[in-house]
Amino acid sequence: MPVSIRNTIDQFQSRTDEPAKETALRKHYVLLDNGKALGAAAEAARLCGFVTEVADDLVEQKIADGCALLLARLVALQSQNPRKKVCLISGGEFLCPVRGEGVGGRNAETVLRCAIEIDKQRKQSIDGKRPKHIVVLSAGTDGLDGNSRAAGAIADETTVGRARSLGLAAPGFLETSDAFNFFNNLDDAVITGATGTNVRDVRILLAC
Repeated sequence: MPVSIRNTIDQFQSRTDEPAKETALRKHYVLLDNGKALGAAAEAARLCGFVTEVADDLVEQKIADGCALLLARLVALQSQNPRKKVCLISGGEFLCPVRGEGVGGRNAETVLRCAIEIDKQRKQSIDGKRPKHIVVLSAGTDGLDGNSRAAGAIADETTVGRARSLGLAAPGFLETSDAFNFFNNLDDAVITGATGTNVRDVRILLAC
C-alpha cells in the first residue's frame, strides 16, 4: 500500500488498544463466495459421474499462464484416471489486459485461448495420450463479461475448426480482444443476463 495509507492505519491503531464499540445498526454476513460456488459445481460434476478436482491455486494468474496451467492440469487428471471422464474446476479472475477495440472479457478470452491451444495440441499429438474430447466453459457469476452482453463462452475440440470453415481466424479475434464476437458467430457465447450477484468467475473443463 502507499506510505500515506500505511501511516494513517498506524496512527489509528496507536490511538487506543481498546476494542471498538459496536454502534452499527446493521451487520453484514457473507452468504456465498467463490469457494462455495466452486464446491457446488464440483458436487454437481461428481453426481454426473466425473472424477473431479478443484484447482483452487489457479485463481489470478496472467491469462496466458492460467490457460496453459488449466489445460496441463486437465490432461494430467485424465492421464491419472484412464477411461474415466474427468472435470477440473477453478475460479477467481485471471489478469487480462485489453489489446484492441473488440467486444469481450476475460472469460471469453480464457475459452478462446484454450480452444486455440486444444486445436494446436490435437494437430501435434501423435501418441494418443491426450484426451479425445475436451470441453471448456468460463463464465462470470454476475452474468457479464467485460464489455459484452455474455457471461462467457463454451468451446470444445471442434471450435477452431468450425470457425475456420466460416472464415473466422481465431488468433485475429484474440489479438483484438474480440472473443465475444468470435463465439457469438458460432452460437457458443453463454448469455444468461445479469444474475444480480457476483462471486467472481467459474471455469469448468471436462475431458474423456
